[in-house]
This record gives sequence, structure tokens and C-alpha cells, in this order.
Amino acid sequence: MNSPRKGASAPKLNRLPPLSQSRYGDMACETLYGCKHVQGAILGESEPAARGIEIHQVLASYIDHLVRTRRATDLEVFDALMKGAGDEAREVLETFRGNHAFDPEKILATELHIALDENFLPIEHPDDDEQIGEYEGTLDLVMVHSLTEAEIDDWKSYYQVIDADTFQSKFYPFLLMCLNPSLERVKFVLEFVRYGASRCAEYTRKDLPWLKELAQRERARQRKLHGLNRSRKLNILAYAEGVNGAAMKKTALDLVEKLPEGTALLPVQTLGELFNLLVRKAGREPAKARKAILSWQDAFPPIERILKHEPGLERAELWRQIRRLKQPLNEKLYQRMAWSPEDDQILRKSYEEGWNGKRKAVRELLRRHPGWQPHSIWGRAAKLGLVRRTLKKARLRSRQPWADDDDRILLTMAGYKNIKFIAKVLYRSESAVRYRLAVLGKSSRVHLEGYARRTLAQEL
Repeated sequence: MNSPRKGASAPKLNRLPPLSQSRYGDMACETLYGCKHVQGAILGESEPAARGIEIHQVLASYIDHLVRTRRATDLEVFDALMKGAGDEAREVLETFRGNHAFDPEKILATELHIALDENFLPIEHPDDDEQIGEYEGTLDLVMVHSLTEAEIDDWKSYYQVIDADTFQSKFYPFLLMCLNPSLERVKFVLEFVRYGASRCAEYTRKDLPWLKELAQRERARQRKLHGLNRSRKLNILAYAEGVNGAAMKKTALDLVEKLPEGTALLPVQTLGELFNLLVRKAGREPAKARKAILSWQDAFPPIERILKHEPGLERAELWRQIRRLKQPLNEKLYQRMAWSPEDDQILRKSYEEGWNGKRKAVRELLRRHPGWQPHSIWGRAAKLGLVRRTLKKARLRSRQPWADDDDRILLTMAGYKNIKFIAKVLYRSESAVRYRLAVLGKSSRVHLEGYARRTLAQEL
């Protein structure tokens, strides 16, 4: 059965939308989150996203049909639904077709939308402006095994099989337990329909307190990120002052030069924040930072007046002249940093003190060398081996024994995908994949339509 509401309605411009799985993913990129959820920009769907929507629509319609007809499977209807999907979606659904059966008596809903308020109470009408949602999610499939146990299945068409230790695996059981107070245990299953593999995690009502803390923490991070979008102009000015290197400085200045007439406005608050950034992060002396602030404050009005009286001039040429005037004649645009043994010693000693020591080292070296940039100091620390490199997930996974799902995925792709691709999907080394194929009695050679490459070349 379908839930009455497939997904959340589009949030009003600048209003803080509820925390959801998709918005949590967008929060990894400040620019992406600002464009989609603050400015209201409509972005085109990627091919993987379009494929995932097709797969979800087919599976939801198929399971709804099974519930209505009280059947565990109906391959004829499934094949009919697949005809309307794209080629890649049909390829993924073929794997799902033969190895899934459902008990219609246990299915609660497909595409079940849940919305909670700030007190974690369910909202009956999420579209009502008077009921402000704080958290929401759309669950692909919910099955109830008893009055106290339920299962959430989430379908993925990823090329990689990942563990179920994700924000989604915690957030969706949390939403369902808040919706149904009688549930004591919820199992979350990630179904990788491309390979017929799955990963699962279970949570009980005893986990609810720390799950609430997780949701509140991410909601606070979302609220902070939502507010940061208003100070985006500050980032451009900081880049234009060379805080993040010469390349970003050139890009930011080129962007400022292309601003149309009358569209540039610098609030006093933005200039004040830029001053604090130049002094605290970039390590500039207050006098030099004040000079930079005054140059930005004075730049826009003179350009507008000059263009008004000299319509033949170009805005870009005036900005280039300002850049030349701001650059002292005795200062080189690009200069190689010469590190002394004393500088290296300061870096090593400070890095041993932890995070505060790192910040102290950057401030001290910028004070000793005003022309240096923070990113160059971080690069030097990495070159000296002071930055701890964490082990990749592949290295950790390669030490684990091979599971049945791993073997199934390996055998599915063997002969059709190269070793490098298979190793990336399974988080294994290429040598580990070759060895496992040898143990299973399979070859690592890639075949094309039933032929090995060498055999096909000979035939042609």
C-alpha cells in the first residue's frame, strides 16, 4: 500500500527545511546546499539519480500490486512494469526479479513519509504551515513482523556495496520508532539490487536517546549551514585577498571584474567579517588588513562614477588597473618559499602539541614571513611527515574474510568487469581479487559477449 504522501513538498525560499537523508547528503557541500535549499535553485538530475527514481517507482508499484492481490510474487506484472524503465534500470531490476518474494500480510507501506516536530512527535499534515517539521524521511518499504518488531528495506542501485553504518541506517529506524511507540526493535536493511546483496543494522528503543542526540546535532549543523549562505560574499572577498592561494585569488578577482553595473553591494558587516578573517586566519597585521578593507570600500563607488562619465571604458580594465595599484612595485607576485631549519623546527614542535599547536605554528610562521600563505605551511607539514594519514577503507576491508555476498558479487562481475573495477567495488586490493577468483576456480580475464579478448581478436 502506498503512503498518502510520497515525499516532502518544496520548502519556501530561505525557510529552514526539515532535516532529511537527502539534505544530510547535500550538507557535505556548502555550495550545493546553499543553491538547492537556500536559494531554491532547480538543479538537473544526474543519471544515477534518474536511474534510482525509475527503480524505486517500479519496485513500489510492484509491491503495491502484490498487497492488493495478496500474492508473494507476480513476474508477469513485474516484467510489464520493467518495460517502461530505461536500459540500465532494467538491467538492475533483472537481478531483483528472481530472488525476491514478499508476504503481503506483513507489508505496512511503500514510500512511507514520516515527519516529526521539534519534540519528536509525528506531524499529521506536513504541508500545513502551522505545523513546522524538523525531521522527515521517506521509507522505501516498511514491514511489520509483530507488534514490537519491524523492518525497513531501502533499495540501492550503487556500483559499490557499503556497510549499513550510515546516517540513514540510524535516522530511518529513529523516525519509525517515534511514529509507532509500540515498536521495540527495528531492523534496517540496505538492499543492493544490482548484485542481490544486502547489509543490515538493528536498533532498539534503548538506542532512542542517542539517536535523538544524533538527529539534534545534525539539525543544529544544518541550521548553522543554512545561515552561513548569507555570508557567501565574504568567501569571494577572502579569496580575492589571497587567503587560499594565488590560483583562487585570480579566479575570485576575475569573477568580481565580471559583475554587472549596479549589482555590487558591500555591507559594513561583510567588511568587518573580512577584517577579522584577514587578521585571525590569514595572520595579517591589523594595519595591512585595514588597508585592504578600505581599498574594497573605496573601489566600487569610483568605478561607477568613472563608467558614468567615461562610457567608452570597460569595467574589467578598471579592475585590472586597481589590481596593479594594490600590488606594491617592490613585491613579487609569485615567490618561492625558502624554509630554514628554524622554521621546520617551529613546525615540528608545534605539531606535537595537537590542534592548538598547529594553529600556533601557522600564526607564528605568518608573523615571521608575512608573504607566506597558510596552505603552503600545511603543505610543508605534510611533506615533513607531520600529518597523520588515516588508513583507507579498502585497507581495513582487505583484511576481513570473504563473505557469501562478496563471493556472489565477485562471480557476477567476473569475466565482464576488469580487476581494477571489481577491486574498487569490493574495497579489496587487485591481488586479493585475483587470488579469490583462483580459489573459486574462475579466471580474471575479461570476456566480451562470451569471448575472451584474445580469442575475439583472433576471430576478427
